[in-house]
Amino acid sequence: MGVKTLRRPFALGILLLLAGVVALGWYADVQIAVLTLAGGLVLLAIARVFLPPKHTLNGRGRTFDVVILIGFALALALLAPWGLATLPT
Repeated sequence: MGVKTLRRPFALGILLLLAGVVALGWYADVQIAVLTLAGGLVLLAIARVFLPPKHTLNGRGRTFDVVILIGFALALALLAPWGLATLPT
């Protein structure tokens, strides 16, 4: 078994976030679902900053991961108002 880590509960949390976003998008509103997903990305960035390396995947640098997660969260938050936009015909 080796070292006990938080990877399995962390992955379960991500799975629950994605399931919640899908449910919100289906039953409530797409814009709320996208904003929830953006908030989840911010939480992941915060977790990546404060969790020790043995509790996270370390394929890339911590700074790179945080910048990418915050960038995607910002992009999603800015694009959320156009969640149900239709193309003019």
